[in-house]
Amino acid sequence: MKIFKKSVWCMLTVYLAIWMVILIVGGIIMDGYRNTINNALNLTGYRTETLETDGEDTEYFKSDYVQKDADGNPLYVTDENGYRHQVYDDLALWEADVEKADQVQREGTTVLWNDEDGGGLPLSKGNKVSL
Repeated sequence: MKIFKKSVWCMLTVYLAIWMVILIVGGIIMDGYRNTINNALNLTGYRTETLETDGEDTEYFKSDYVQKDADGNPLYVTDENGYRHQVYDDLALWEADVEKADQVQREGTTVLWNDEDGGGLPLSKGNKVSL
């Protein structure tokens, strides 16, 4: 016994296809008239604010890899937009990346190495490991 006949599925498909076309066309139209719709609903989509920094440090997340002066204080530079930020030490960052990659490689190699004499994984002969 069939619960739904073929005509029910055809009607459902046509109904959903019509709604899909309406939503796609409506979305394109609403995107084109975004500013008009926002003004009619008294909404603000976005705004640009200019901050008066007066040399204030606006960098929230400090890097550990910055260049420092003789006293150990981070060096700062002001860009063309007037923002003051730290001068990064690319060589120190690269060396830290190489060190971390080496550590990950050594730890991965230790996990893959199985020596029954006690130097590797504590697996007996015949056990399997899935990686």
